[in-house]
Amino acid sequence: MVRDVGTFRVKFTVCWNNKCKELKGLVDTGATLTKIPRRVLEELGVRPIMRRKFELGDGREIERDIGFAIIKLRVGSKEYITACPVAFGGDEEEPLIGAVTLEGMGLSVDPVRKRLFEVRFLEK
Repeated sequence: MVRDVGTFRVKFTVCWNNKCKELKGLVDTGATLTKIPRRVLEELGVRPIMRRKFELGDGREIERDIGFAIIKLRVGSKEYITACPVAFGGDEEEPLIGAVTLEGMGLSVDPVRKRLFEVRFLEK
């Protein structure tokens, strides 16, 4: 039996312009940015401000639009919020939470227990 260690999904909310949409997506620390289906971002009023290249897991290279949104998620009784860049995904693509969003929230991943946990911010 092969176990899918390290991947799990969480409920989160994406917001912009006082509009919010709750989603469920894959926590993916191998992804730099959070990816949201284009139709969701457009419904919220998020506009692309740049276009960047992305390397996929299979080595292919694609380009995606990038905008900014507010991402909220709950771990236990505490809500975490960050403003961050988000990639416009295809309408059929699963949303995912990437490393930049997690770092902005001060969260890390326990891949064995499949959970998020708070970490200290560092300052030097």
